[in-house]
Amino acid sequence: MFRLACLFILLMTCWLSGCDKSGDELQVPQFVSRQADRFILHNGRATLTVSPQDAGRVVGLRFEGFEFLAVEKRGNDQVNSYGSILWSSPQSEWSWPPLLEHNANPFSVGCDKDRTAIILTSEIEPKTGYQFVKSYSVGAKAETFIIRYNIINHSDKEKWVAAIENTRVIPEGLAFFPKGTTEPSGGIFYPLPIEILNDIVWHKFEPEKIRQDHHKVMMDGKEGWLAYLRNRHLFVQRFIDVAAESVPDTEREIEIFGHSDRTFAELKHQSALHLLKPGESFEWEVEWQVKKLAEEVDIQLGSQELLNAVRDY
Repeated sequence: MFRLACLFILLMTCWLSGCDKSGDELQVPQFVSRQADRFILHNGRATLTVSPQDAGRVVGLRFEGFEFLAVEKRGNDQVNSYGSILWSSPQSEWSWPPLLEHNANPFSVGCDKDRTAIILTSEIEPKTGYQFVKSYSVGAKAETFIIRYNIINHSDKEKWVAAIENTRVIPEGLAFFPKGTTEPSGGIFYPLPIEILNDIVWHKFEPEKIRQDHHKVMMDGKEGWLAYLRNRHLFVQRFIDVAAESVPDTEREIEIFGHSDRTFAELKHQSALHLLKPGESFEWEVEWQVKKLAEEVDIQLGSQELLNAVRDY
C-alpha cells in the first residue's frame, strides 16, 4: 500500500509540475480565462466554467451565451444541488447527504505539465477514504470538452467503487438515451414518465406533472450517450457504455431524477465498478458536446432527425 501511495503522489507531482499553483499566479492553459475564483474553458462558441471553491464542480455550460445547466445555488451548504458534480457509487456507502469533501469543500487547483488541462483535487474523505481528482480540458472538435475523473482509494480496505456524474439541468425540453437491457425502475421514488420508441428512452420535462415528492427513472443504456434538448440547444454527454451487470445491483447506468421543488432535474450516468486495493485509483473519461440545431430540424419527441444530430458526431 505504501509503495502504491508513494507512486501515485510521484505521478501527480510530475503531472502538475508544469503549473505554478500559487493562487493568482497560476499559469493556466491558453484556452482558459479567469473570473474571480472560477476558471472558464473556451472552445469555439462554447464555454465551460468550473469552480474550485464549490467542490470543483461545473457551474456553467454555455453555447453563445445560452446556459444549459441549473446554476442557481439550492439546498444548504452540504447538499448544493446545482451544476455538475462527481459522486462515488454505490451511493449506499455514504447514503445522504452528500459528503462534504466531495460535494461542498474547496478543491486545490493546478494544471498538467503541458498546460492542456485544469486539475482540481479534493481532500481525502475520511468515511470512504476516497480522494477525487478532476481534469478539465477542451476536445479536439469545436464546442466539446473532456472531463477525466480519478477516484483514489486511500482507505486500508480493498473496495469496489464506480463514478457517478450528476448534472443538474432546467426541467424543460427533452432528455433521451438508447435503451439497454434492463427495464425502467424508480427505486423508492415515484416513477418518472417516459416513452420508449424504437429503443430510445424519452422523457419530456413537464414540471406541472411532478407530485409532492421526487420522481426517478433508472435504466441500463446503450451506445454510451445521454442527451438533453432545450430551446433547440442540444447537450450530449458521451462515455464508455457499461454492461448492466457492471454497476451496483441497486443502481443503473443512466438515471433521470425529477426534484419535487420542480426547479431542476438531474441527469446521471455512471462508470463500471472497479476493484481498488489501498492506494490504487481508476480514471473515467466523459466528453461533453453542445450545439444549436437549425430551425428545419424536427425536435419533437421521437424525431429521427434529432437522433441523427446526436449520432452524426
